[in-house]
Amino acid sequence: MSSTINQNLEEPDIGCLPVRGTLITLSILGLIGSCLALNAVSVIGLALFGVMLAGSYYYNDALLNVCGKVMIFLTGLSIVVAVYLLLADFTEMLPVAIGMLISAAFDYGHYVMIKRLREYIAAKNGPSEDPLV
Repeated sequence: MSSTINQNLEEPDIGCLPVRGTLITLSILGLIGSCLALNAVSVIGLALFGVMLAGSYYYNDALLNVCGKVMIFLTGLSIVVAVYLLLADFTEMLPVAIGMLISAAFDYGHYVMIKRLREYIAAKNGPSEDPLV
Protein backbone atom coordinates (compact mmCIF):
# COMPACT_ATOMS: atom_id res chain seq x y z
CA MET A 1 0.00 0.00 0.00
CA SER A 2 2.79 2.41 0.79
CA SER A 3 4.33 1.92 -2.65
CA THR A 4 1.18 3.29 -4.32
CA ILE A 5 1.20 6.30 -2.03
CA ASN A 6 4.90 6.95 -2.66
CA GLN A 7 4.50 6.72 -6.45
CA ASN A 8 1.95 9.55 -6.47
CA LEU A 9 4.42 12.14 -5.12
CA GLU A 10 5.10 15.17 -7.30
CA GLU A 11 8.68 16.13 -7.99
CA PRO A 12 9.75 19.22 -6.02
CA ASP A 13 9.86 22.67 -7.55
CA ILE A 14 11.52 25.90 -6.53
CA GLY A 15 9.23 28.57 -7.86
CA CYS A 16 8.44 27.43 -11.39
CA LEU A 17 11.68 25.45 -11.85
CA PRO A 18 11.73 21.67 -11.37
CA VAL A 19 14.56 20.86 -8.96
CA ARG A 20 15.90 17.77 -10.73
CA GLY A 21 15.98 19.36 -14.18
CA THR A 22 17.58 22.51 -12.83
CA LEU A 23 20.27 20.54 -10.99
CA ILE A 24 21.03 18.54 -14.14
CA THR A 25 21.25 21.72 -16.23
CA LEU A 26 23.45 23.53 -13.69
CA SER A 27 25.69 20.46 -13.41
CA ILE A 28 26.18 20.31 -17.18
CA LEU A 29 26.95 24.05 -17.28
CA GLY A 30 29.38 23.58 -14.37
CA LEU A 31 31.11 20.73 -16.19
CA ILE A 32 31.47 22.87 -19.32
CA GLY A 33 32.80 25.80 -17.28
CA SER A 34 35.28 23.56 -15.47
CA CYS A 35 36.51 22.15 -18.78
CA LEU A 36 37.01 25.66 -20.14
CA ALA A 37 38.92 26.85 -17.06
CA LEU A 38 41.64 24.15 -17.20
CA ASN A 39 43.38 24.83 -13.90
CA ALA A 40 43.83 22.96 -10.61
CA VAL A 41 40.54 24.20 -9.15
CA SER A 42 38.65 23.08 -12.24
CA VAL A 43 39.46 19.44 -11.42
CA ILE A 44 37.54 19.85 -8.16
CA GLY A 45 34.69 21.48 -10.09
CA LEU A 46 34.67 18.62 -12.59
CA ALA A 47 34.43 16.09 -9.78
CA LEU A 48 31.76 18.00 -7.87
CA PHE A 49 29.54 18.73 -10.85
CA GLY A 50 30.01 15.20 -12.17
CA VAL A 51 28.89 13.71 -8.87
CA MET A 52 25.96 16.16 -8.70
CA LEU A 53 24.92 15.23 -12.25
CA ALA A 54 25.04 11.51 -11.51
CA GLY A 55 23.23 11.91 -8.20
CA SER A 56 20.41 13.99 -9.62
CA TYR A 57 20.04 11.94 -12.80
CA TYR A 58 19.92 8.57 -11.05
CA TYR A 59 18.15 9.78 -7.86
CA ASN A 60 21.16 8.65 -5.81
CA ASP A 61 20.76 9.90 -2.25
CA ALA A 62 24.33 9.06 -1.18
CA LEU A 63 25.89 11.13 -3.98
CA LEU A 64 23.52 14.01 -3.33
CA ASN A 65 24.38 13.86 0.38
CA VAL A 66 28.08 14.29 -0.42
CA CYS A 67 27.31 17.17 -2.80
CA GLY A 68 25.13 18.87 -0.19
CA LYS A 69 27.90 18.73 2.40
CA VAL A 70 30.46 20.08 -0.07
CA MET A 71 28.12 22.93 -1.06
CA ILE A 72 27.62 23.96 2.58
CA PHE A 73 31.39 23.88 3.07
CA LEU A 74 31.92 26.02 -0.03
CA THR A 75 29.26 28.47 1.12
CA GLY A 76 30.97 28.93 4.47
CA LEU A 77 34.41 29.14 2.90
CA SER A 78 33.28 31.79 0.40
CA ILE A 79 31.75 33.91 3.16
CA VAL A 80 34.85 33.65 5.36
CA VAL A 81 37.20 34.56 2.49
CA ALA A 82 34.96 37.45 1.41
CA VAL A 83 34.88 38.90 4.93
CA TYR A 84 38.65 38.48 5.24
CA LEU A 85 39.21 40.27 1.93
CA LEU A 86 36.94 43.10 2.97
CA LEU A 87 38.76 43.53 6.27
CA ALA A 88 42.26 43.19 4.78
CA ASP A 89 42.10 45.92 2.13
CA PHE A 90 38.65 47.28 1.28
CA THR A 91 39.52 49.39 -1.76
CA GLU A 92 41.39 46.86 -3.91
CA MET A 93 39.57 43.68 -2.94
CA LEU A 94 35.96 44.86 -3.11
CA PRO A 95 35.18 43.24 -6.53
CA VAL A 96 36.72 39.94 -5.46
CA ALA A 97 34.81 39.98 -2.16
CA ILE A 98 31.54 40.71 -3.96
CA GLY A 99 32.27 37.83 -6.34
CA MET A 100 32.88 35.51 -3.39
CA LEU A 101 29.55 36.52 -1.83
CA ILE A 102 27.76 35.86 -5.12
CA SER A 103 29.49 32.48 -5.29
CA ALA A 104 28.29 31.73 -1.75
CA ALA A 105 24.73 32.57 -2.78
CA PHE A 106 24.93 30.19 -5.77
CA ASP A 107 26.43 27.43 -3.62
CA TYR A 108 23.64 27.83 -1.07
CA GLY A 109 21.07 27.70 -3.89
CA HIS A 110 22.57 24.41 -5.04
CA TYR A 111 22.38 23.13 -1.46
CA VAL A 112 18.68 24.01 -1.16
CA MET A 113 17.86 22.21 -4.41
CA ILE A 114 19.89 19.15 -3.36
CA LYS A 115 18.13 19.10 0.00
CA ARG A 116 14.67 19.21 -1.62
CA LEU A 117 15.56 16.45 -4.07
CA ARG A 118 16.91 14.30 -1.21
CA GLU A 119 13.67 14.82 0.74
CA TYR A 120 11.72 13.74 -2.35
CA ILE A 121 13.88 10.63 -2.77
CA ALA A 122 13.41 9.71 0.91
CA ALA A 123 9.64 10.15 0.65
CA LYS A 124 9.49 8.17 -2.58
CA ASN A 125 11.58 5.27 -1.26
CA GLY A 126 9.67 5.06 2.02
CA PRO A 127 11.14 4.39 5.44
CA SER A 128 14.60 2.89 5.58
CA GLU A 129 14.84 -0.75 6.61
CA ASP A 130 18.30 -0.28 8.11
CA PRO A 131 17.92 0.37 11.86
CA LEU A 132 21.19 2.33 11.98
CA VAL A 133 20.07 4.98 9.46
